[in-house]
Amino acid sequence: MDNQPVKPKSRKPAWERNDEAVVLAVADVLGNEVFAPLEALQKRVEQLEATQLKYVGIWRKGLSYLEGNLVTHSGSMWLCRAPTEGATPGSGSPHWKLVVKKGAA
Repeated sequence: MDNQPVKPKSRKPAWERNDEAVVLAVADVLGNEVFAPLEALQKRVEQLEATQLKYVGIWRKGLSYLEGNLVTHSGSMWLCRAPTEGATPGSGSPHWKLVVKKGAA
């Protein structure tokens, strides 16, 4: 028989494991003050990840644009914030947000 001490199995710390029991135990101790903001943050991350950015080329009058479309217009790049048809980037429309401003020539 070997009299060597038994080494405990190496385990990751709780914060590095995706262990629901640990999370629930911590939630019981800390309460919603900690986890409510995390839930709101998780929802916002999911919302941001759901919006896909796609460059669709030069803005053209009469075309329809979807939220997340990127266009160039008058040398600048614009992000479509809501579906639109006819709103011109840079005209003050809430549908468009300036992403990259045209530089000096």
